[in-house]
Amino acid sequence: MRLPKLDLHTNPKGRICFYGYDVSLDWLVEYAISNIKNNDEVDDAAALQTTAARIMRLRTRTKTLGMESALLNPRVPDDTALEYSEGVRMVRIISICTTESESYHKRPTQAQADKLSEIIGKQPRWWIDFESPSTYHE
Repeated sequence: MRLPKLDLHTNPKGRICFYGYDVSLDWLVEYAISNIKNNDEVDDAAALQTTAARIMRLRTRTKTLGMESALLNPRVPDDTALEYSEGVRMVRIISICTTESESYHKRPTQAQADKLSEIIGKQPRWWIDFESPSTYHE
């Protein structure tokens, strides 16, 4: 899969960058519920979000798909922004690869990314990791 040039709203300052999709927590929950049997028995939003990611990973065969937190930027819709702590917001993303060498070389095929874009209803883009680089090797 050919990735676009890093198009970021700010300098990543040593942070990892993720290539992926911003998604609302409600969308993840609804996606999981609509794709599992006996969905009336599940009411744990965190478990449903994890289930949604697993379903997408299986449907697209994208082994690198994961849930991450990214820095907020001016283009983020309000429904995908989350309150991390008082006055600090972030965005939840579904990541398909990062700027780290190992992840980049294991990135999905174009067909896998296209399938995921079809499921989510938008195209992936670059995001800056919410975590500080000082936490990377703890």
